Amino acid sequence: MKMGRTVLFLIVFMQIQTELLFCQQDIQLPGIVVEQNSRYKTGQIKYLSGVSVKSPGATPSISTATGSFTLLFADRPLGGKAAIFVAKSGFDVVNKKELESAGVIGRKEPLKVVMCDPDELYKNQVAYYNIVDDAVRKNYDRQLQILKGEGHEKDELIAQLQLEMNRKIESRQQAIDILEQQRQGLEERVQELANKFVTVNLDDQSDTYIRAFEAFKAGDLDRTIAILDSVDLAGRLATNEAARIREEQTVRELEEKIAIRKQQTQQDIEQVALKARAQRLNFQFDAAEASYELALQYDTLNMDLRWEYADMLAALNQFDKAVYYYEQILGQTHDEQKRSEALVDMGIVLKGGGRNTDEAEKSLKEALAIQRRLAEKDPGVALPKLAGVLNNLGVLYLKNGPASRAELYLVEALSIRRELFKKDSSMYLPELAQTLNNLGVAYKNQGSRDKAGQLYTEALNMYKRLDKIEPQGSYLSYIATTLNNLGGLLGYPWDIDKMKNTYGEALNIYRNLANRNPKAYNLDLSSTAYNISLFYRQKLDFEYDESFKNEGLAQIQTAENALSIYPESVPVVGKSLNNIKNLKQYFLSITPESAQKNIANNKIRQLEGSLDIEKTAGMGELDPFPYGRVADQTVQNASVMGNNSRSGSKSDESSPKDDIIIAGQSIPRTKELIELYRSSAAYSKNDPEAREKLADAYNRLAHDYLYTKNFSEAEMAAREGLSSNPAATRINVNLALALLFQGKWDDVEKLLKQFKDREPANQSLFLAELDQLEKADIKDKSAKKARKLLGN
Repeated sequence: MKMGRTVLFLIVFMQIQTELLFCQQDIQLPGIVVEQNSRYKTGQIKYLSGVSVKSPGATPSISTATGSFTLLFADRPLGGKAAIFVAKSGFDVVNKKELESAGVIGRKEPLKVVMCDPDELYKNQVAYYNIVDDAVRKNYDRQLQILKGEGHEKDELIAQLQLEMNRKIESRQQAIDILEQQRQGLEERVQELANKFVTVNLDDQSDTYIRAFEAFKAGDLDRTIAILDSVDLAGRLATNEAARIREEQTVRELEEKIAIRKQQTQQDIEQVALKARAQRLNFQFDAAEASYELALQYDTLNMDLRWEYADMLAALNQFDKAVYYYEQILGQTHDEQKRSEALVDMGIVLKGGGRNTDEAEKSLKEALAIQRRLAEKDPGVALPKLAGVLNNLGVLYLKNGPASRAELYLVEALSIRRELFKKDSSMYLPELAQTLNNLGVAYKNQGSRDKAGQLYTEALNMYKRLDKIEPQGSYLSYIATTLNNLGGLLGYPWDIDKMKNTYGEALNIYRNLANRNPKAYNLDLSSTAYNISLFYRQKLDFEYDESFKNEGLAQIQTAENALSIYPESVPVVGKSLNNIKNLKQYFLSITPESAQKNIANNKIRQLEGSLDIEKTAGMGELDPFPYGRVADQTVQNASVMGNNSRSGSKSDESSPKDDIIIAGQSIPRTKELIELYRSSAAYSKNDPEAREKLADAYNRLAHDYLYTKNFSEAEMAAREGLSSNPAATRINVNLALALLFQGKWDDVEKLLKQFKDREPANQSLFLAELDQLEKADIKDKSAKKARKLLGN
């Protein structure tokens, strides 16, 4: 996933909706704190002492040497839920989701809190991300080879795809396209699926689960499923559940047995859930459906699993069924906070699945209405939650657009959090810094770099303040990241002093952190050193100085050395090393003469930027890491997004009329750019890059001529583009459209058959662009014949 230059921070508290009942009394809420996977690693459970546990209306508690704690609630209702805040320096809460549904006042069994070292948690996130990502790619490649082959195996796979996607498949290419859709759907959810494994506490799982989980960590999904298949999970579930019902008739005598059966049933459900996830990653979607439904049959109250299943159904184009399960979630809870989260998630599935946009918008707005209603009833309790949802919705629009709408939500969230901060600075300082960063992204995305800089600076000061309050440098990485955010705003004239105050300070922080924990922070160290090197590379585009070249080489070597501790097979490392190699080669090859050529090309780049034409190859972008911490990115954490980070794509807010206006405005600038390309010595015909960029410009010109109904001019522009770079076959899309609207069907037919047989990407682009043109009232009677030829 490609990111830009600013990172957003997620300061997450365990917040659980409080419900008031009539009966009031002093009630205890017992609990225990353990370290994740401690028995799995050492043979003994490690109980954490000194953990601070707080809840509004309760006496604060500190966990003992055995990890136990007790919250005493005065005048609170039996059975009510409680907002719980857990903190220990050097540890993060792992089972946040479980705590949300488990914090019930008066419960008998202790409330289990699972914690983990944040560096260990980060390493697990990276490791599981790579495992899941590799599984998706390997299984996609395996099934793609089957589809490309012949015989019974291919036919069986196509039949399976028809069942899974709930549609008829009429050709091999259509099957390959569907397989690609499945791959893309899983790729978009790699991080979310990986997070499911990060939160697992193996100390609570069965031996079979552990063996299967170890096989999963080794990347062997077939063995994972085989281990789970070695147990009759359906039979065990049925047996254990039936036995539990019988044994509950004699609760006092069989209490211990019932507890064991409950644990075994839950373990079996977890095994079924693990099997479903493994099957999903193994592209066995029909089997995964059966596993999810089996687990939900015996765990009817598991909203989280139901949510996960609904997400998979949406990825398989079973939108009606997915919405059905979201509606079940809505019917399952009367907690308005949960209802709001479900509405947001359902709205994103509707919108991301290409369904009714109005319906999706309605769902999202209803979620916001719930939060506003709760805030009106009890502002003291609900205002922090309202700020959270406003922040979440703002992030949602940062991800899907437009940034102006994200700004509206984030400005309101910031206003609320500033007021909350005035009342309790210690609790709301991290949240305020978070929203400042998010709003900074919204401003930067709209070109308001000064406003973004002011907000990033304010957030930086807050993180520095937090770093003084919290021990052991808990916020140092946040400080470094915010400095990188500020560095992302640097531009011409590329002030070196400002760079040293941002990237330079960030580099020093990451270097110190990496000395203590290289595996956790060397990625950030490398990314920041790369950014500094790129700064000098961009500096050379405006002014040649030998010292810039030397400094750039030194920093790029630092970036390369920092990555040496990781295997190159890790995707993020491989991609980063490739970027580093390219940038290093630039510094080694740059001369005063070539630098002058780059400076002369600035005018061309500026014009390219005004037309949204891709930058010259080799320029690079700040942050080579697809999930690094130097990027303008939308929040990925579902607990802040409110379960709304599962799916969705960027929305297009422009109308067909806008497209026509934009096309007319850009034609003169595009023609000017073409003339600059042709007249510049840097764009000679012998330069492959020059031919590519010239072809791109002609392609843009052909596109704009289509929207202004200058079809013969569009044809000429497309042919000029192909003449300058015959390899740019994507231009054939606009050429085919120009020919279509001129009634040159024989030529159109040749191109469309070429798309269908050899260029599936061009086929999809042709159909999509034809739809857009027709929306702009640019139509031709041959369009129907073209769609029929392409099987659409």
